[in-house]
Amino acid sequence: MALTKQVINGRNRLSESKKRALVLLAKNKNEFKPANLTPLGNALRNYLSRHSASYDQAFERQIKALRPDWFKTNWTEAGKKAWATRQKNALAKKRSLAAKKAAKTKLLSGKAVRKKVA
Repeated sequence: MALTKQVINGRNRLSESKKRALVLLAKNKNEFKPANLTPLGNALRNYLSRHSASYDQAFERQIKALRPDWFKTNWTEAGKKAWATRQKNALAKKRSLAAKKAAKTKLLSGKAVRKKVA
């Protein structure tokens, strides 16, 4: 389905209006970063995500210059510990799955050692 010029122009106007609104929020130092579940937060995520079709490098530079605090990660000790635990658990799960796969492959290839019954 081909998009008409009216549809494309309408989408461009909508994205430009959202970018203007986000810049206004960034200029107002009392405002928090919009949450991802809100329309503006979702738009902000899309405009800043390099994997998105809506990515805008100039907008990214502009918004990060206005509000660098929106993009800082503040790792607390609890957060660092939780992240390390998640990484450790993911690695253990990966190793466990690899061991199960190796055992299954070994069994299917006929190399399994049978125990002698006494």
